[in-house]
Amino acid sequence: MKKSQKRAGSGNRGTAARPARPRRGRNPLRTLAAIDIGSNAVRFALAELTPGGALRILDERRRPTRLGANLAAHGRLPKVGVKATIAAVKEFCFDAGRHGVLAMRLVATAAVREAPDGAAFVARLERETGMRVSIIGTDEEARLAFRSCADAMDLSTRHAAIVDIGGGSVQVSLAHKGTLYESVSLSLGAVRLTSQFGGPIRIHQPSVEKKVRKHVRSVLAAALPTPPAAVDLLVGCGGTFASLLSMLSNTPHRGTSRRGGTSQMPRACTREEFETLGETLKAMNLVERERWLTRLKIPADRADILPAGIIVAEEIIAALRVRTVAPHGGGVRDGLLRELAMMSRVPAYPPSAARRIAMDAAYERDHSEHVAALSLALLSDLADVDRVRDALKEELEAPEILESAGVLHDIGVPIDYERHHKVARRIIELASFPGASPRLRAVIANIARYHRKALPAPDHTAFASLARRDQAVVRALAGILRVADGLDRSHNRSVHGVRVRITPSLIEITAEGARSGDANIKAAQKKSDLLAAITRRRVVVKAEDQSKERPPPRADRRTAKSNKSEPGRPRPVGTRLRS
Repeated sequence: MKKSQKRAGSGNRGTAARPARPRRGRNPLRTLAAIDIGSNAVRFALAELTPGGALRILDERRRPTRLGANLAAHGRLPKVGVKATIAAVKEFCFDAGRHGVLAMRLVATAAVREAPDGAAFVARLERETGMRVSIIGTDEEARLAFRSCADAMDLSTRHAAIVDIGGGSVQVSLAHKGTLYESVSLSLGAVRLTSQFGGPIRIHQPSVEKKVRKHVRSVLAAALPTPPAAVDLLVGCGGTFASLLSMLSNTPHRGTSRRGGTSQMPRACTREEFETLGETLKAMNLVERERWLTRLKIPADRADILPAGIIVAEEIIAALRVRTVAPHGGGVRDGLLRELAMMSRVPAYPPSAARRIAMDAAYERDHSEHVAALSLALLSDLADVDRVRDALKEELEAPEILESAGVLHDIGVPIDYERHHKVARRIIELASFPGASPRLRAVIANIARYHRKALPAPDHTAFASLARRDQAVVRALAGILRVADGLDRSHNRSVHGVRVRITPSLIEITAEGARSGDANIKAAQKKSDLLAAITRRRVVVKAEDQSKERPPPRADRRTAKSNKSEPGRPRPVGTRLRS
């Protein structure tokens, strides 16, 4: 036997093809891997983090599993889908292990999230692979898809909708100038709808298609968010958009691979062109669609679910009145790699991460930083008030939480001023936030939300979903943030510090640098309602020239600041005077 033949034969001992050896010079300590367990397929990606911080894709693969098939009808994950999914994940974990990856993350989305036996499936998968598998929520799914899109195309000047049509669900996200501010998950996945309406043959019938469209429209009417401004670009993720737009350019789909340079993607199209392509593809029978997709180098297993995906895409485009549609070959898997890469570079300290989010959202830096500093000064003097102390006694990161919320409280202003407190909450919930656990992120988001307007209430869904201990933290810190924000109502930073006097029935806050009748004093007094309710004391905010107390010696004042605060920030001082 020739040497070349012997070498070729030795690779067929196992059931799966042996992965290629890492190229000479590749550093395994800079290799990342991601596995996305979807409702229709399992996707794997392997990438190398370059010294400059960029990602270079080394390998991308996909295995169709139909884990979400007939989930609504049977109420359990199908045995065939479970078996295929476990086999695919094992294969991909083996290949990642061969490359000695620095970090790898496995996530499961809609099918596993919704299935009654989803947790049991994940436990079995973890036992058989030895890897941790996360069932991610809809907000994280949206964030990962957006991260992939934002890194692949310039969204900094667009009001964009990111639509990710998966097998089990559809994520519709809205972004303003590169900031993700809203997202909803809709039970309109292509596999789900195809199963729900009788399969790939029946869904072709005009009467059935009419019922599908009626169902999709009713779901969109009830749940699709209304953008505050016109959406000028729809970025489509998933096989539906890739298939149709590959037809438009008549070029093979190349995915998101960056081997040897930027991947070739189909060009964008108008709404009318998209609808024409949809009608053409729906007119084909199943065999014709499979042949067409094969020619375009798109997985042929998508052929049977494409009609459902096309209907959903068309209805969303019509509902948002979008004129331009652009494809994107990435999604959750690509976003996972990018977040893993970011975590290796960004410090895991919440206020630092908050400032990065704020800068991306083009926040008003001077005002936001000043409010954050005033908040810390007030917290320093109010921390010993009994009810504030009780609320924060188990929260060791209270200063970092308050500082982060202060920096982020106004980031919704450029998008929708009237609702900017609510928009800020959603931006924080959806943003990449290194160093903040899901719990910490939710607490910071709610504090920012309550810096104005309504007080926390049990019928507010996001607030009600918090644990009782976290609700107390939100009330206490939001009460302080409201007063601090009022003290800079004019956005001119004229209040440069605070002094606080506390009695059993009164909290008196003296604003240093303010004068009587100042708009900042009036605003802070008006916004002291939550602080008064928490402490069960009357709160009085007065200007420095109204105070009868002589200011204490400068040496006695304490500078209220975080030990890890950013250099160069304003440092209000706070002094507590007890009667």
